[in-house]
Amino acid sequence: MIAERDVRAGLRSEFRPGRPLIGPIFLLPGAPQWLWLQRERALLLFGSFATSLGVGLFAWGTQIGLALLVFAYITHVVSAADAIRQWSFPGFSRWIPTCSASACLAVGFYGPLLLFGSTFAWPGLQGMANAEGYLVNRLAYQSLGPEAGDRIWLRGGGGTGGSLAEVVAKPGQSVEWNNRGLKINGRSVPLVPFRQGEAPLDLKLQVPEGRLLVAFQTGDPYVSKLWEFVPVARVEGRAWAKLYPIWDRCLLP
Repeated sequence: MIAERDVRAGLRSEFRPGRPLIGPIFLLPGAPQWLWLQRERALLLFGSFATSLGVGLFAWGTQIGLALLVFAYITHVVSAADAIRQWSFPGFSRWIPTCSASACLAVGFYGPLLLFGSTFAWPGLQGMANAEGYLVNRLAYQSLGPEAGDRIWLRGGGGTGGSLAEVVAKPGQSVEWNNRGLKINGRSVPLVPFRQGEAPLDLKLQVPEGRLLVAFQTGDPYVSKLWEFVPVARVEGRAWAKLYPIWDRCLLP
């Protein structure tokens, strides 16, 4: 009579893959299956993951992008859980590898990546139907405030979306504009917040404390930029790249 432990050992030797499940190869969906010569399964997992991840990152900041990134995460969990289950067969049930793989990947891999992306590349969307979008570094002004010429992202009020603005002057600074250009605290700066032919002949003012003097793009063909005092508390970060429309993607100066 064959002992139960001999049956279990036979099953493990028959079904368990021939290479150990260790190392960074575990982080690549489909890689363990490929090493175990399960080529069709490996290509399906890797293809689904790579496609959804690539398109999701390309559509970063949209609902479609979020859905595709979630799908990429689920595909990675399926790959990892399948690898764990095959290696431990018949030791684990279906749910133990799934729960352990999803928790480990979420805490150790995708969580930090999502935190990094939402901090240094936060998608700021503005305009009707989010017609324009920018990548925002939300830690840019933790120690020092924005300087003249910076492109900043301003938090919207009353539930509205944010907006992009260009800093003209900081709190307490004097601003002087004439035909010789712009001066901040008596020093000439290479910032020209007006289109040629639209600038006032002479302008002098001082920025109140707790406020920034910024210039907004108006969308009006007759008024290129609109100056406004805004609270410093509205500054959410520095915009460093244009994200949408796709054909206008570029790094901001």
